[in-house]
Amino acid sequence: MYSMFFAEVTILLAPDGERLPPRRREPPMRGMITIGEMNRDRDTSETYAVTVDLWEQHGTARMRCMAHMSMPFILPNGKGPGILISGIQRETWHDGGKLRMKEHRQVWQVVPINRHGIE
Repeated sequence: MYSMFFAEVTILLAPDGERLPPRRREPPMRGMITIGEMNRDRDTSETYAVTVDLWEQHGTARMRCMAHMSMPFILPNGKGPGILISGIQRETWHDGGKLRMKEHRQVWQVVPINRHGIE
């Protein structure tokens, strides 16, 4: 793992890749951001090697992944606090007993915080 920090994350794009206006955005999610490498077989040409995940506390000693992004790159945030992380987000759902998947471009606004408030 390369990095781990506590942050508030706001999702900035809709699943169709269109920018969400502020009034349509969900409230920020708070959790632990990890930036690292995905587990993969040495003999594969897997392109999603670097990942960013947002984890939330789930129970006393467990964490649950709230959001996952592949192929991330970090951008300066000229319009607000924190940084922007852009990459590919994968959505999965069950439809008639079959697992469906869609990948789309995504941008997160990531504001590092401590557990007592914004740093």
